[in-house]
Amino acid sequence: MNNSKTFVAYYPSDRNFFLLLVLFTWAAIISGFGYDMVQLNAQGKLHFPLIVHLHAVVYTAWLVLFTVQILLVRTKHLGLHKKLGLISFGLIPVMVILGTMTAIIMQRLEYGTPNGDLHFTVVQFGDMIMFGCVAGAGIYLRKNYVAHKRLMLLATLILTDAGFGRWLAIRMSPVFGDYYWKYTTLNQDTGVSGHTRFY
Repeated sequence: MNNSKTFVAYYPSDRNFFLLLVLFTWAAIISGFGYDMVQLNAQGKLHFPLIVHLHAVVYTAWLVLFTVQILLVRTKHLGLHKKLGLISFGLIPVMVILGTMTAIIMQRLEYGTPNGDLHFTVVQFGDMIMFGCVAGAGIYLRKNYVAHKRLMLLATLILTDAGFGRWLAIRMSPVFGDYYWKYTTLNQDTGVSGHTRFY
């Protein structure tokens, strides 16, 4: 039996790979939500409840924290990295709670309108469960840096689907066909099919 390790703790490419995915994550969020806000502003619909703004601030804070943590590791400031990491103990549960509450409140406000889609809460709740579990595992295994850094990266990437879904799906839909990227549900008020949603 071969008892040699098949998973190397450190790859030389890790240094640039993690930085590249941080930039990839920012690109997804800025382009997706930026595009969404431009479209909503053009339609005069750029108005949201307070909880949506809180949700945006907290999730942006997570991305800033994650980016700073990656840069601290790159520059070998591991002591500061560990101290700042303590922020995530409080930030992760707040993100899960706010994300879930935002989904519920927005679905209640949009219920019975063309934008209402109760089925979509499965995706939103699923994101919160996955993020909470993966990020929580990353915190639990923080002394095992091999697992920790990969789990925290995966947790952050889970949050990018909302960004990509707001612009990439629209452009890729003609290539793969409408029903590969979007689905149509029944309007809860009228029972008439006609609501199409990408994210």
